Amino acid sequence: MPEGWLPVNVVEAALEQKDKRIAELENSNEAMREAGDALWYCVRHAPSVDPAKLMEAIADWQEMRRHG
Repeated sequence: MPEGWLPVNVVEAALEQKDKRIAELENSNEAMREAGDALWYCVRHAPSVDPAKLMEAIADWQEMRRHG
């Protein structure tokens, strides 16, 4: 094998890890977007939204931001 080349199995493992990480980030991004949408809905419709619903949306968004 030429110098600087990696075995195919090493490259395939790295690509598999990359694909897994991309999928995790896409899922996290989707969950963060949904939490942000719920929060924005409450803010936009504040006069007609129950304050408890707004507090729940804020808590959900904060949780997703911390652990999303």
